[in-house]
Amino acid sequence: MEMCAAVGIECEVVRGYLKTPGETPDFGIMPRSNHWWNAVLVDNEWRMVDCCLASPSNPRRHLYSGAGNSAADSWWFLTRPTQLCWTHIPEHHEQQHICPPQAHEVLLNLPCACSPYFKNMMQMVDYNTSLTRIEDLEMVHIKFNVPADVEVAAEVEVRAYSRDQDGDVFESGEMVKKRA
Repeated sequence: MEMCAAVGIECEVVRGYLKTPGETPDFGIMPRSNHWWNAVLVDNEWRMVDCCLASPSNPRRHLYSGAGNSAADSWWFLTRPTQLCWTHIPEHHEQQHICPPQAHEVLLNLPCACSPYFKNMMQMVDYNTSLTRIEDLEMVHIKFNVPADVEVAAEVEVRAYSRDQDGDVFESGEMVKKRA
């Protein structure tokens, strides 16, 4: 903040919750804050800066970034609030810098879309949060709009099933990841 103040840039520290890709949070309450980032006012627009996720030394960066391990991921510098809110949920609504501010439950229900999603100009069409809550042998269709030069691959994580000696099917307790 001191560097921003020295050059006349308004800056605030934002405390909030960083979602982890693949997690299933408790949607009834706002989870406890686990991350900090900055909001800066540049050319009368609020932008977000997360130096922690940009850093190649962050051991969890591979979960959020497609950048290599030798340089900072520039996407996390001056990110639009409407893009950062897919992964970062501020404790205080006014620090979202989105008009109108969204309820914590709305932001928690967004899928954890990271920099490759936005860098490749992908869009989900008719997304519904119920698509992430399927059980047993239910099936969903998710539609994306992507540029012609972008290839999309999906990976699905499901509970594994086993069959006992009587032929009955039951959950084995293991999780299996498969390409969809």
